[in-house]
Amino acid sequence: MDPIFDYWSGVAAFSQTIATVGGVIMNLSLFVCLKLVPLGELKVFVPLIIVHSSIDLTHVFLNAIGVLRAVIHDGNLYLILTGALSGASEPWFSVLLSSYFWTIILEAMICTISLFYRFLLVSKGFKPTVFLVGVLTFLSTLLAMMLGLVYFFALADYGTSDVEGAKAGELMRQHAFWRKKVFDYAVVNTHHSQVRVFFTVVILICVVCYTASGLFAMKIRQDIMKKRAAGMQNTATIKVNHAADRLLRVNIFVPIIFYLIPVLFLLFYAMFDVNRPNIGYIISIPYCWMPAAKALGILLVMPSWRRAARQWLKGENDRSRRGLNPRGQTVHPKISHIEVSQTSTKDPSTRY
Repeated sequence: MDPIFDYWSGVAAFSQTIATVGGVIMNLSLFVCLKLVPLGELKVFVPLIIVHSSIDLTHVFLNAIGVLRAVIHDGNLYLILTGALSGASEPWFSVLLSSYFWTIILEAMICTISLFYRFLLVSKGFKPTVFLVGVLTFLSTLLAMMLGLVYFFALADYGTSDVEGAKAGELMRQHAFWRKKVFDYAVVNTHHSQVRVFFTVVILICVVCYTASGLFAMKIRQDIMKKRAAGMQNTATIKVNHAADRLLRVNIFVPIIFYLIPVLFLLFYAMFDVNRPNIGYIISIPYCWMPAAKALGILLVMPSWRRAARQWLKGENDRSRRGLNPRGQTVHPKISHIEVSQTSTKDPSTRY
């Protein structure tokens, strides 16, 4: 019996519960803010925010109805599934497991789509529609799902813990936390060349996606600096660009920190046959927190939402929150009438 393993089992289960609740609250708050608080010039990013939040809510739903754990032991990678999803018949069990696995690939592709979206806005002067973003996201999702299904259908062996001789059942019954649990699992031998090739392909896809994202980011930066040097951008536009950059950083770096890095560590330990069962549990904790962290990051980087939150926390009345004086005229609550006359006449939500 390994008390450390049992400890991390309990921590991971508790963490997933809190992360699921937090993910629901944060992403629903995101949709409420989109509906109630205007984004001004940043409204062109609404389709992108909706796509990201919808995908994150899907991940939250999967975390709510199924608990996935990764365990490495004697060169085998076990993916253990408990909860409402456990007990599904083939091929649905493979499909459900793959829905967890392709998350890392999907997030890498969505990262590239986000930078491509920004590139079209800045460098080409084109405003992508919801349809365009939806099509690109669908194609990326489809490719990611296909790769995940190839993995689970072709490379994995399946079993149930309550079947006599089940590998994962014998392994996990050594630990008190799992002794009375019944679960389904998939297992791959990381010594097999097909498995290592698949892991390598996954890593290469992620590297290509993030490299393309970096190239788009460099091109966007160059175009913005050229326009600024030529005097084509005023102060308001510069602040809008800063806010847009912060939004994209959240959509890029949060998945890298919470998805890519932990899963790459898992693949590293699996491919190099490092016998550390606890590693899979430590990795599963940040994996569950990504949807909540990304939604919170988006809420914090949008200037108009921060202002609305500050006003709400201060308990201002509804008229003040909408930026109206008793005569119904638009004023900024923190700027005098002289300062207002010297600023843009646009709605305050567009001034950053």
